[in-house]
Amino acid sequence: MICFAGAGASQRVVSRGGQPARFTEVAPGPYTVCVTPYPVEVTGLTAITYATAHGDVLPAYCKPVAVAASPDQQAADIAVEIPAFIPDPPAPGSPGPGSGSGATPGGGPRQRASG
Repeated sequence: MICFAGAGASQRVVSRGGQPARFTEVAPGPYTVCVTPYPVEVTGLTAITYATAHGDVLPAYCKPVAVAASPDQQAADIAVEIPAFIPDPPAPGSPGPGSGSGATPGGGPRQRASG
């Protein structure tokens, strides 16, 4: 996610696969451009859910940028580190890890321990 803000204006653009973000109708002047990278495991529409669940801990990288009156297209680079993926916790009532079959190794009947 890439955002910029200047005096009385802001825009948000989604950049996919490291492609450049393109902002339109930007008046000359000083701006702040911010980038919030997602882990490589986050793709497509899952980005919305991921941002909702983990957006408060994702790093944001910001940089002041001066937009000149010309040329019509200008570029700014912002170095970022791709964050590690944060897995969602298991949903309540989910079986958790394992096959879910309840079978014991060897397939035999379960035995209760007596104490």
